[in-house]
Amino acid sequence: MLLYLYLIVSVLLYFIIVGVFYAIFSIFIRDVLPSDDCLSVTDAANVIENVYLIFLILTLLLSTSVEISWAENGFRLCSFVMGLFTILMIVCSVFFALDATFDSLGVIFLGLFFVSYAVPMILN
Repeated sequence: MLLYLYLIVSVLLYFIIVGVFYAIFSIFIRDVLPSDDCLSVTDAANVIENVYLIFLILTLLLSTSVEISWAENGFRLCSFVMGLFTILMIVCSVFFALDATFDSLGVIFLGLFFVSYAVPMILN
């Protein structure tokens, strides 16, 4: 019973982490690049955000509907593209921080974001 509860809580936390990362990614992309409504294909932020969502859906489909041995190349592609999106998010967040004042809440959260990357690298 306790194992099932652990599995349910961990799956919910994974969905929360993915959702929070998507929200932060969307905020930073829309702040730095020109954007419009979500279905626009003319603005750079919307195109990048929609491609990100397509790769999230592709990852979900690969992990639930295909055998692991068949989906290995798809996971490699998704991992590479998600890594590029992470680098893009870091670049956009730096531009966001340079544009904002240092006492704003966004810069404080951004500092915590960078600390969350720096501490594991230092401890490793």
